Amino acid sequence: KGEAQGMADKLMGELRIGLSEALDGQVIERVGEAIRRFRQRNQAVQIELLSAPPAELERRLLHDQLHLAIGYFSGAQLAIEHRLLFSEDQALYCASGHPLFRKKTVTLTDLHEQDGVHHPYRFLQLDEPWQSSHSSARSEQVEGSLAFILSGAHLGYLPNHIAAPWLKAGKLRAILPKQLGFTVQFHLGSHRGRQPSEAQRAFEEDLFSSFGND
Repeated sequence: KGEAQGMADKLMGELRIGLSEALDGQVIERVGEAIRRFRQRNQAVQIELLSAPPAELERRLLHDQLHLAIGYFSGAQLAIEHRLLFSEDQALYCASGHPLFRKKTVTLTDLHEQDGVHHPYRFLQLDEPWQSSHSSARSEQVEGSLAFILSGAHLGYLPNHIAAPWLKAGKLRAILPKQLGFTVQFHLGSHRGRQPSEAQRAFEEDLFSSFGND
């Protein structure tokens, strides 16, 4: 009941799709393009979009509360199928109030005792090239990390598109971006044990087409 399914060649039912928080505007635009393509089909499908942290998206997929999710995943859940959709660059940042902000040359040694923002449940934590030896700041959301960094008391990783307006305003500085920056791969996640409906398959096709992955 409520599952999207084909009826007399018309796609029916509903699709529940999760989006990772703080996505780049260009990514949202491509999701919008996928919806446009889908709406041009012979369909009467109710689509629900929700935004949540990666761990929450993974939990909802596992509990059949979402049909699809766009985000980065732990890779530990064999029940979730992952298909690469796009990549996002992140870098380590400090703000204008931080002692390193005006230091002409920053070295790795300068970072040894710095207080970094810790992501207690975030799957990217181990992928980040710089690991803080101690942290008094914890946030799962990008907005929380940004607030800690802007305080001038902490270093932390941010997606470059989130940092861009603050960089332009002269309030953030990327720390050793070539050495300490890294790329995050975002995937389309779905439950392996669940038979996808015709509508889900169609939306997946439109999504990959909109991202140029068809």
